Amino acid sequence: MLDNLENIIRKRYHSFKIYIFLFFLIECLTGLFSNELPAILSSGPHEISGIDILGPNIIRAFKGEYTAGTFAISVIFTRAQVIVSQKQTKTTKCNKGNIFRHTGVLDDNTKVFFYKDPDGFILFFNFPDEFSRWCSFMEMFIDKFKYFLEFTQNENDIPFPAVVYFEF
Repeated sequence: MLDNLENIIRKRYHSFKIYIFLFFLIECLTGLFSNELPAILSSGPHEISGIDILGPNIIRAFKGEYTAGTFAISVIFTRAQVIVSQKQTKTTKCNKGNIFRHTGVLDDNTKVFFYKDPDGFILFFNFPDEFSRWCSFMEMFIDKFKYFLEFTQNENDIPFPAVVYFEF
């Protein structure tokens, strides 16, 4: 009886390993033919005091760092009321509204954008100058962020997605 039970367990365990292997194989092969790139949260979100791209301030915010291939992308979230001069903004051609380019940045090697949500929060995005898929990244990030934000219990729960897949 015990031998029979051990054989059943051994067969099921072997089948389970095969299913897991096939699952990962399919995921890998799907990724080879996909035109999506993952950006992985490598640090954060960490609470910061001050949003440096706005000049000297003590605005409470949260910062996360993403890695997409060889690119480093920073995202900053705040619920504070932030006023950015219209002289320092340009509208973007992204599909999602309320995304603006911040042109008052001191570093020429970066592109900075911000998203003003109707619910009052703001997201700042900092991309390396050579990164060209910023619209795709921001749109996917905003959609995921807003979805996860609905499930937060208090304002210290900052729902930065662990992985953001975007078209490249």
